[in-house]
This record gives sequence, structure tokens and C-alpha cells, in this order.
Amino acid sequence: MEGWKTIIVNALLGSLALVAEVLTQLTDMDWKSVVPPDLAPYIIVAIALANIYLRHVTKGPAGWMVTAPAPGEEGRPLEDLPDEHGAGERS
Repeated sequence: MEGWKTIIVNALLGSLALVAEVLTQLTDMDWKSVVPPDLAPYIIVAIALANIYLRHVTKGPAGWMVTAPAPGEEGRPLEDLPDEHGAGERS
């Protein structure tokens, strides 16, 4: 952890300030003008169901998550590396 403590503390403090500002903006907004109160529960359920569906149909990591090659594999072309499950060569 040497060298990381200052970065972690500052990142936490910065995140706290950001969250506080976002919450202030969200509480000041008139949500009834955006979402009618009688539809809000249905919208929340629809979003939850969409997230559950996406969780079940996606197989790989998020698009920004790139796995690094194993040590000793750095020079090999990607198509020659084992797939993300470690099952031999890719076809």
C-alpha cells in the first residue's frame, strides 16, 4: 500500500463531494414533471427486469474490461491465445 494511501484518501474525499453534489441536484429536481407518480412503480419494475434480462443474456465481461495475456503470452497474436475460459486455442 506504500504510495497509494494518499491517492485513496483523496479519491474517497473527491467521490464524497461528487456524490453530495449529485444528490443535491437530484433532490432539487421536480420528478413529477418527468415521471408521472402513477407510472413510477412500473418504470422501476421495468428497469429492474431489463437489468435481470441483460445479466442473463450477457456472457463476457463489460466492454471496457480487457483481460491481459498470461505471463509469457505477451508476444502471441490474440487469435492464438486461449479463450477467456482457458479452453485451448481459439478457432
